[in-house]
Amino acid sequence: MTQSFTIGLAGAGNVAQALGRCIEERGQRVSAVASRSHARAREAARFIGGDARPVTYEQLASDRVIIAVPDHAIVEVARHLKPVSIVLHTSGAFSGMILREQVGTAASYGSLHPLQTFPTPSDGYRTLPGCAFAVDGEPDARAWAIEIATLMEGLVLEIPSSARALYHAAAAMASNHLTATMDAAIETMVQVGIDATTARRALANLSRAALENTLRDGATAALTGPVVRGDAETVARHVEALWNSPATIQGLYRAAAGHALEIARRRGLPPEAVDAVRSSIGHAHG
Repeated sequence: MTQSFTIGLAGAGNVAQALGRCIEERGQRVSAVASRSHARAREAARFIGGDARPVTYEQLASDRVIIAVPDHAIVEVARHLKPVSIVLHTSGAFSGMILREQVGTAASYGSLHPLQTFPTPSDGYRTLPGCAFAVDGEPDARAWAIEIATLMEGLVLEIPSSARALYHAAAAMASNHLTATMDAAIETMVQVGIDATTARRALANLSRAALENTLRDGATAALTGPVVRGDAETVARHVEALWNSPATIQGLYRAAAGHALEIARRRGLPPEAVDAVRSSIGHAHG
């Protein structure tokens, strides 16, 4: 069946390139890619393939548009667009209705947020199929967002406008904060005298197993270590040993241990052990 509408991508970054190539290969043809930089638009069009042409935002003349730019630029970019039938944006933090409220030049607005990380276009292209997509919006826009997610064999998450920030906070904890936690662990290994490359290798299997166990069995069953054992003395020694570490690492340890303690409490750690570990987490130097 011939596609009866044209698709334009407003944005030429990693998300735009990965999403554009994925939908292009699944039969939703991308006719144009827009960017402030013609070189960047040309590079994105080449990566996406098909008949995608590099254009400016003002030249983008497609029936439907996907805005894939940083959150702070969404409204500004939308104001450069010609009137279209449907506009989706790829932000996780905002509903599609932010555009209806501030721009209002499309027949139907919505959002399509891929719950995935995009360090490079190639990485995103590889991991995008099968991921979850948060969708919302007016009927036509929402229907198209679901259609794209379905093409990707993705999990559709219907996130109401009022919960977008909370949803996005969860996404940040599961990805950005996971990266930050791993960096803190590697930095701490470096303080021991192990070089960063060796530290990454040493922690890799431990971290993968912990994540896989948590995703498979849930945190309550998967949690191991001194907190869930009620080993307050070991936790206090950790806090003491981290005293000369950056304040951010100390705070991260205390915050993560505090939540681990809540998981341990759910698993049945006795109240007196919970209190002892909580005291150790707040242990003062010396």
